[in-house]
Order: sequence, then C-alpha cells, then structure tokens
Amino acid sequence: MTQISGQRDTLNIETGRIKKDVEPKIALLDPQISPLATALSTIGRQYLRDGDGSVKVKGTPILKKATTSSRFEWWEDQLLGTKSNINLAAGYSSSDTSMVVDDGTIFAAGSVVWNPRTNEILEVSAVSTNTLTVRRGVGNSGTGVAVLNRDEMIVIGNVYPEGAVSRTSKTTLETNVYNYTQIIRTSVQITETLKNTDTYTEEEWKYQVAKAGIEHMKNIERTLWFGKREQSTNSANNADGQPKRFTGGILNHFLTTNVMTAPATLTEAEWDSFLETALRKGSTMKYVFCSSRVLTVISNFAKNRLLTKMDDKTYGVSIHEYQSPHGTVKLIKNPIFDETEYTSGHAVALDMNNIKYRYLQNRDTKFLDNRQENDRDGQKGEYLTEMGLQLQLESEMALLKGVRG
Repeated sequence: MTQISGQRDTLNIETGRIKKDVEPKIALLDPQISPLATALSTIGRQYLRDGDGSVKVKGTPILKKATTSSRFEWWEDQLLGTKSNINLAAGYSSSDTSMVVDDGTIFAAGSVVWNPRTNEILEVSAVSTNTLTVRRGVGNSGTGVAVLNRDEMIVIGNVYPEGAVSRTSKTTLETNVYNYTQIIRTSVQITETLKNTDTYTEEEWKYQVAKAGIEHMKNIERTLWFGKREQSTNSANNADGQPKRFTGGILNHFLTTNVMTAPATLTEAEWDSFLETALRKGSTMKYVFCSSRVLTVISNFAKNRLLTKMDDKTYGVSIHEYQSPHGTVKLIKNPIFDETEYTSGHAVALDMNNIKYRYLQNRDTKFLDNRQENDRDGQKGEYLTEMGLQLQLESEMALLKGVRG
C-alpha cells in the first residue's frame, strides 16, 4: 500500500479515479472531399429552407443517369472542318495551281478558299487526297500571291455557275464512344463485443459507418478523375476469372486535346489565355476544378474579380466566380488534386453539360447492412456502387497543369 503524507492533489490521487471530460463526437477531418461526384449528384436539385430552418430537397439530378449495361455508349459528331495548312517547305509561287495541304478532306470542287496572310481568294476545281487544284486570284484579275509553307487555307463558302446542278454532298461520320461501369465497395465491420461496449465517444458502429461513407465517396471521386478504361478477366485478386471493369476517368482517359503547362510564375494574363482556350468551344460558363495552390495564385492577382456568395452551396460545394473576358468560370476547390505533387498545380475546366454520372440500374451508391457470415460474432456492412463516367466532346474542356506560383 502506498502512503501519502500531506495534502492530496490531482497529481497524487490515482488517476484512473478522475472522471474524464471527453467530447462525445470524434473530430473527423472532412474537407469537401468529392466536389465532382457531389456536383454530378446534385445539379438539378433545389434545396429549399422552410421557416423552421429545415431543408427540403426537390427536383432530380440532371447529370445522373442509369445504364442498363455495364458497357454504356454514346455517339459524337462535329461539323465539317473549315481550315487546313499548306504543306510544302518551299511554298508556292503566285501562279502555281496545284497545292498540297495537311487535310484535303475539308475541301471540294467549288470551295471558295481564303488565305488570311495574303488576302488572296482561290477557287478549288478538284481535290485528289491532299492535293488541291485551284484557280488563283479570284477578284484580282487572276493574279495570285506567293504562298508560304504553313499558310492557313480557310473555306469561306462555295460557288456555282448559273444553271448548274448541285454537287455530291459531304458529311462527317459519327464516332462511337463507350465506357464501363466499375464496382467500388467499402466495408466496415466490428465485433459484437465492441458493438455492445460503452465508450466515452459516439456509438462505434455508427461512427465507423459514417467514416466509411466518406472514404467511399473519396474512392469514387478519385476514380472519376484518374481511372483508365479496361475490361479484363485477369487472375490477380480474381481466382474465378470473373470480368473486372475499370471506368475511364477525366484526366487519364478522356482529356487529351487542350492540355497546357503553366509557366514558372502564373500571371493573370496567362490565366486568361488558358481560359481563352477553355471557353473557345461549348458553353461560355464552365466549372474549373482547382488545387489549393491554383486558387491561392488566382486570389493573389484577381482579388477584385472573384465573387463569392456565402449561400453558394447549391451543389454541395463552395463556388467562386471569376469573370474573364471570354466568359464566366466557377472555381471549385478539389482536395483530391492536393494529394500528389503531380496534380497539386492542376486546374481542369469542364463543361458540365457534357458530363454524366452513369450508374448501373439499381446499383447506385447504397449501404448494405448485415453482410457478415451467418456464424460471425460481429457485424459487417458495406457501401457499394457500380458507376462510370460519360464525357462527351472533350475538346470543349481544358487542363492547366504545373502551376507553382
């Protein structure tokens, strides 16, 4: 037995006897972890606050759509091209009537062509693969102007003589695009003993279920950005050889056209140059998902041009508007980009009109309880989602990478 002389205090009392003051709710680091998945699941809904402060949700998400197959497809098309470039290092004289271009498919007999550099108008009389036969100096008494390599040749229309019949039509062939749904599962399990043990903090099962839900959404978010499309029966982790499907994501599968690397120091002029590309096609209002670093750089040079509304929670994420000469962009912080150095300088401009979250019918995210074996002395549940990404017209989107300061 230990004897204590003198006054008793909080240091010489048996510490186990002192009742702990414990916050019952565990603090869980939970930033806006899945802004893209959240936006795809909420755009189209209305969040209405009643007089008593409660929020009611109305409407249907317009960017979510069920698929009836693990492979879902769509078709894309574009208008006929109007521009190609001269492809001859030596160029052509003012009288040459045969010219090679990069792409002869956009030209036809009767095409009226403009060379912006020389301001010469040419009439195409025949096309053979990428070789044009032309009449020079239209409107200039047949006098042409010397043509340089890489000069632009722009189709501005066509011309017919009086009384002529129409020529053979020319159209583009639609492109078939597809993706797969991917099965994503996040489980949670505890023993019955722990489940029935009192703790100072919140009830363990409920807490672990909530935490697993956050992890599940992070997995979906990462997949939407970084997934690569594949269907295989690879035996790794798949002894029965059942099909495994990976959905293609935005950065590692779809977005390849408008990819730009930022200079060492990103200026406002260079940022607007990126937006010029991002907003050139499609909607003049796009969503730009940014790393923390990108948002910091933008805020440093554009404090007076950023508009933030405290109630901008319509899509479950905070939104900052940036007014550029080319249109409006809504800046959204994407914590997923902050997880690696490679993506920590990323900004991705998306036209949300061309993106859909596709889930296999009856397989959208749900929590399935009691997944444990019949004789398991414990409880197991899981979040399960089978989903994929549909992204159309990727040329209307853009990526800026490598922002450092």
